[in-house]
Amino acid sequence: MKTKILVSSIALASTFAAAENYQIDAVAGFAASDNSDAFFVGGRYHFNGYNTNGHPRAEAAFLEKSSNLRASYTDAEGVDVTTINAEIYLENSFYLAPMYAKADAAGNDRDSVAAALGWLPTEGMLLTTLVPEGGYDLNLQMKYVTELGGNNFNFEAGYAEGGDNRSDTTSVAADYYLDRTFSVGIGMANYDSDTDWVLRTTKFINESFGVQASYTSTDSDDTFTISLNASF
Repeated sequence: MKTKILVSSIALASTFAAAENYQIDAVAGFAASDNSDAFFVGGRYHFNGYNTNGHPRAEAAFLEKSSNLRASYTDAEGVDVTTINAEIYLENSFYLAPMYAKADAAGNDRDSVAAALGWLPTEGMLLTTLVPEGGYDLNLQMKYVTELGGNNFNFEAGYAEGGDNRSDTTSVAADYYLDRTFSVGIGMANYDSDTDWVLRTTKFINESFGVQASYTSTDSDDTFTISLNASF
């Protein structure tokens, strides 16, 4: 469960709220599960700022291809996790995201380094693969934000080869924007003959503040996560 909280906290740190002409994003949240709880905080600095005009609020920084540096901290009942990573968009066509994570469990530290390499084949789409230290197994991720029938959608998909007798993992998710400030979404991940499900929503209260909530159900645990987001 603590591993899943770590993954969730990194993911949440990468989906901050957006507002018009902003340069700094911040997030603070809490995750409660059947087995343990976690608290997380994070911040993101955009080197050139970003604008939300014409974009769904939650996707503005992504659609603007805003290069940034961010950090997060998670306290998961005896496991402290610190992450630092950057997103760099190169010539509007290529993507580089180096990342560093340090986990401290009862005084036992573990560091890890990885980098995501990506390509933006068309407007609103990003294809990436994650290259961790210590060896590479085939993995691909896709994110695509687009407008269909006058409504905005976010589509995500992923595949990771298991390696070392581990099973492969496939995942899909989608978010529908009822308007530029409010989205609802659903996702699933399949591995080891198990399927995890997630329901999620984002609502911006005003130009600077938003709320995110999600419910994740697995075969062994259920987790409810809520976070507050601010942009400056």
